[in-house]
Amino acid sequence: MARGLSAGMATEVAAAELRPVLLVELQFTSGTLYFWTGYGDLTWNGQTWTGGGQQLAIGGIGETADARAVGASLTLSGMPTALISIAQTEAYQGRTAIIRFAVLTAAGAVVADPYEAFIGRMDTITD
Repeated sequence: MARGLSAGMATEVAAAELRPVLLVELQFTSGTLYFWTGYGDLTWNGQTWTGGGQQLAIGGIGETADARAVGASLTLSGMPTALISIAQTEAYQGRTAIIRFAVLTAAGAVVADPYEAFIGRMDTITD
């Protein structure tokens, strides 16, 4: 089994048909924003995740054996103005960002225990 994957996730990853998605959680003072790499809304873990589709790009997730910091980059474009204004107006530096690797069942449900691919702190937002 791959390191850190639950039995359910390991089974889905090894299946003939894989439906991978990424879940992005950005914790701001006024509340947490939830995005995913698909289209439309997705419900998981009691939250509604807004689909970013091709307007959500994630890159730079890495891992090292030493204690070196490795970041990730997120690009959001074409998101609803209300969501973007939170990122532009609130103090976000040092707030938590989590990116999870998840897989969907044939019915579109998130398989239990998505893998936490990145947990870090937000640093810089550019327009």
